[in-house]
Amino acid sequence: MKTERNGILAAVKKRKNALAAVILILLLVLGAVLARTGIKRSKQAEVAQKPIVPVTAFILKHVEYIEEIEYTGKLEAASEIIVIAKASGTIVKDLIDEGDRVEKGQALCRIEDDSYRFGMEQAKAALDLARERQQEAKSALKKAQADADRFAELYREGAVSLSQKESADLALATASTRASDASVRQAQAAYNLAKDAWENTVVRAPISGIVASKSGFAGDTVSVGTPVCEIVDLSSFKIHLGISGADVMHINKGDSASVKTSPRVGKFEALVEDVGVKANERTGTFPVILRMSNPGQEKPSAQLRAGMDVKVRFVKVKLSNALVIPTSALLQEMGSSAVFVADGEVAVRKVVVTGPSNEMSTVIPGGLREGELVIIVGQHRLRTGDKLEMAVEQ
Repeated sequence: MKTERNGILAAVKKRKNALAAVILILLLVLGAVLARTGIKRSKQAEVAQKPIVPVTAFILKHVEYIEEIEYTGKLEAASEIIVIAKASGTIVKDLIDEGDRVEKGQALCRIEDDSYRFGMEQAKAALDLARERQQEAKSALKKAQADADRFAELYREGAVSLSQKESADLALATASTRASDASVRQAQAAYNLAKDAWENTVVRAPISGIVASKSGFAGDTVSVGTPVCEIVDLSSFKIHLGISGADVMHINKGDSASVKTSPRVGKFEALVEDVGVKANERTGTFPVILRMSNPGQEKPSAQLRAGMDVKVRFVKVKLSNALVIPTSALLQEMGSSAVFVADGEVAVRKVVVTGPSNEMSTVIPGGLREGELVIIVGQHRLRTGDKLEMAVEQ
């Protein structure tokens, strides 16, 4: 009886333990499910609470990219000549004023020419006399030649002596010397010099241009070499620049450049005339010379002046079909460049390859494609996956 009772008690105890184990397992499973549900709800809450980032983007498309370099210089007249007197005397007639336009060869002033004209007339008379004497000498030469031929024939016939023949030959030689052109050439040279001196009493413009200044006036006494006026040729200009070694590699003879003088005046074209091959020892820059025509030749309202400050722009890089983004849109991280683009309403970070760049724009030869929305404002606050409130810049 006692043994049966003990068996029943053991069976009951065993059943209780099994039930307790089942309950424990159920509690553990329930806890795990509740825990997973809590984490999922926590994450969902976190996503739901994540702020939407306001940004600005623009649609990437192929455009022309031009990068320029700019230097400052001055307009220099193509020619500047100080006209000097080539004769001495008193200026008797003043024919120009400052600011007048003159043509090459035009008379600027006249110097008293009495003594020069007298010298020229004397030289002309001497030349005429030399020519007259040459004609007489040529006639004498003709007679002496005939006499020499006749005496030579008579000598062969034995009709005259050797001394008579030799006298005829000597007379021919003397006549030949007198009939030479030497005296006439000498007289001609003297006359040419005297004529040039007389012609120099009229001071003429050596080039066409504008009278920039005058220093000789009627009544002034001048000497050979005395400045009379200065003429500048403003039909074209030269511009001398000093270009850095990095930039001069992009400039070649014959290249065009844009020139601007002031905000009120438009741009003009200049051509590179020369590119230096050696740097200036003092400045370290390379000399570059440009030439441009003066637009005022056809349009007086656009008349330019020597000495004006100008800004000269050269094209450094020109790409006709490039993907270009604002330089400010780039993110520099760990030695690489990246941008954020909008994938629907979500931000995505993309590593890009950069090409030519300046402060405003950067060429992107790799990493992006046309039509993508590149974020240009607000990108520094983004992480991949962030939701976007986006405005598109047109």
